[in-house]
Amino acid sequence: MVYKVNLKGLRNVLQKFEEDGRVASGTHWKIAKGGYDLWWQLYYDNVPVIDCVCNEIENNCLPPEIFDKVFQVIKEEYDTNKFYPIRKAK
Repeated sequence: MVYKVNLKGLRNVLQKFEEDGRVASGTHWKIAKGGYDLWWQLYYDNVPVIDCVCNEIENNCLPPEIFDKVFQVIKEEYDTNKFYPIRKAK
């Protein structure tokens, strides 16, 4: 589990990814395009923390309160009407 994250830079990485569509990274955050059902994967310090799989945002290893904060930034940057958050870590 990742118990602490720095949200600084997340928004910038998401914006870069929106422009490039393949990969974008910053100091702590990285997002990369997946394949087939995995639309993209979000990393924090090289740990995959969130997946977007067929419209579902899946929490890999964040406590729910941190996931909610990260998901809020994602919602602000992307058209998330099509996304369904799954808040529980696997």
